[in-house]
Amino acid sequence: MSRRHAARRAARDALLERLLERFGDVPALVDFLRSPEGRAVAGVGDGAAQVAIRLLWTLVGGAVLAGLGGVLLWLGRDPGAGVDINLVRAAEDARWWGAVLSALGVAVLAAAAVAATIARRWRVIGDAH
Repeated sequence: MSRRHAARRAARDALLERLLERFGDVPALVDFLRSPEGRAVAGVGDGAAQVAIRLLWTLVGGAVLAGLGGVLLWLGRDPGAGVDINLVRAAEDARWWGAVLSALGVAVLAAAAVAATIARRWRVIGDAH
């Protein structure tokens, strides 16, 4: 655990101790911490928003991988007859990496779509249709 994380945890623990002293009893503190203000004070984020952000970044990552793969496939097109053998080999390498990155990007996009569907059905994000 890093020092920064430990310091943040210690500060949060100290804050919760002060809150417990202020409220006097645990049920009153629990009611406060369940409120939006209490969640903000305790540093608890919205779980649905965090899941949605992670899904969005997964979609972005998949799109970037697929896009890079597409560009490499385009760059790896046949250079034509009578060109330097090094250009032919570079085109073969670009086609290979393009196919790998495209497949990886499509797989990440499919995984993000499946995860989003499951998250909706389990009502973690949005509404189930």
